[in-house]
Amino acid sequence: MMIRNYIKIAFRNLIQDRFYSMLNIMGLSIGIATSLLIILFISDELSYDKFHQDAGDIYRVITKGKLGDEEVRNVAVSGAPVAEAILTTIPEVKAVTRLQPEILIITHQDESLKEDRVLFADSTFFDVFSFSLLEGDKNKALKDPYSIVMTEETALRYFGKKAVDRGEVIGNLLKDDDRTYAVTGIVENIPHNSHFDFDMLVSMSSNPDAGNPIWINMNYYTYIKLATGTDPVSLEDKLRDLVRQHVIPQVIAYLHYPEMEFTDEIMDQNFKFLLQPLTDIHLHSNLFAEMNANSDIQYVYIFSAIAVFIILIACINFMNLSTAKSAKRAREVGIRKTLGSTKQPLIIQFLFESLMYILISMLIALGLTEAFRIPFNTISGKNLTFNIFQDPWIFLLILAIILVVTLVAGSYPAFYLTRFKPVDVLKGSLNSGSGSSFFRSALVIFQFIISIGLIVCTMLVFKQMSYIRNKNVGFGKENVIVVGNAYRLGEKADIIKQQIHGLEQVVSASYTTHVPSHLYWSSAHKAEGELASDHIISFSLVDYDYQETLQIDLQHGRFFSRDYPSDSSAIIINEAAAYVFDWTADQGREAIGKTIETIVPDMGTRT
Repeated sequence: MMIRNYIKIAFRNLIQDRFYSMLNIMGLSIGIATSLLIILFISDELSYDKFHQDAGDIYRVITKGKLGDEEVRNVAVSGAPVAEAILTTIPEVKAVTRLQPEILIITHQDESLKEDRVLFADSTFFDVFSFSLLEGDKNKALKDPYSIVMTEETALRYFGKKAVDRGEVIGNLLKDDDRTYAVTGIVENIPHNSHFDFDMLVSMSSNPDAGNPIWINMNYYTYIKLATGTDPVSLEDKLRDLVRQHVIPQVIAYLHYPEMEFTDEIMDQNFKFLLQPLTDIHLHSNLFAEMNANSDIQYVYIFSAIAVFIILIACINFMNLSTAKSAKRAREVGIRKTLGSTKQPLIIQFLFESLMYILISMLIALGLTEAFRIPFNTISGKNLTFNIFQDPWIFLLILAIILVVTLVAGSYPAFYLTRFKPVDVLKGSLNSGSGSSFFRSALVIFQFIISIGLIVCTMLVFKQMSYIRNKNVGFGKENVIVVGNAYRLGEKADIIKQQIHGLEQVVSASYTTHVPSHLYWSSAHKAEGELASDHIISFSLVDYDYQETLQIDLQHGRFFSRDYPSDSSAIIINEAAAYVFDWTADQGREAIGKTIETIVPDMGTRT
């Protein structure tokens, strides 16, 4: 009977002041919907790679290296021999696998398609990662050379739904140049919350470099799975032994380091292997040569704070609007107390009214969240889902928000409105007190501070993005079109380039191994007069028209010219390289005419 009375009074007050009710409900709805979208984003960020079975036992082997006085460079890759050595010398390792990105031009039914999401993978791939094979044997799918495992989406793209449904994909052949691959498996589509993705896996035995014995040629992503309960810190000494036994001799031989006693301290400073938890990669890793762009845990902290602030603003808005109606509700409170009502039922009544407002707001917020989920996915680059029936945590989250918002937003109005004295109300001498007035003013000020802070932060982000878009990066990027994989043209590359250059709309054309600002080839370099190769330098191969095409300004010297045959062994460095080699005299002119040795361990030294 009492609950029915609460409901009746709550609905009566809601209908009597529709404008006030609409403001309160819409304010809460927008605040809750915005916070829900942010929470979905945060939850997705925290979920990366946790779908793997025993994800807590999977680690990536990363390399910490330092040459000479240069800063430490932590890289996400390691050498080809590392995986086998770890598996055979460390009994705590249950399985190990390597990955290496590759690009294939697949020909099927007289149609060629570029596949740039391809990974070479060892046959033990499915022993480490728990991607499910829909067809094929996980123990054999990547064992034989020229075997391909493709995702279900890729299989549909190549062979159609009928062939996939009938199980007619396994055994089909795909061609890449002069190589023929056999499809040996179909794997489930890769979840979006994986730190690496692929459309195809190619058996590592197809990769001619897979048996490279050079430990300091770091081109492979190495993952290991430890026995349950193994502390990765306990393996540091065993990893150090591998460095001492295999890496240090090659550092001395290839990088011209003097034969000296490499103590544990020196090795820890200059070269060592570290184990990085799989579930830490997306939010806690920003290494050189990451497979994909990762996020940052700082974003999770920032967005969590924003979600809390938005909920607080909505709650404060609700409290202020509720207390603003105090004069209208004061007579009701006075009459109820005069008729014998105690304070407790009145508090319950006002809390119940707040709960009703919040429930209605939550229903509207759920609709707004679903309505804006797809636009939010487009902006954030996510694939967020929102289903309270399939995701129990979402349902629990909604209940928690309702409870917290009811207590935070409804408690103050409830206690504030029930403190009125019947005598003062009936005499018309209502006085809420200076303390209450101060508190409401403080809430308003706090609300404005948070709002202004969020607006300022938004403006800073906008300014920063504008700065990034408009900053002079040292080359002309406007009206430049990049055609990828031109290296596959081989000797025909120059012919194609000349034909493109002959087009009326084309001012200049050039080909290069790497696009500026993208990951370049890196290797050790030694300047003339230096005893050891103390510098890791990234480099790119370019043609004679590179400067004209990208409008690069030279500080000193000249660009490559067809008039000078000796330019085939010439190099051009930037200001950062001149600083590294300490050629900064006379504003960098000292670098002109100097020689640099490039150290490629499996190819020798080039000057």
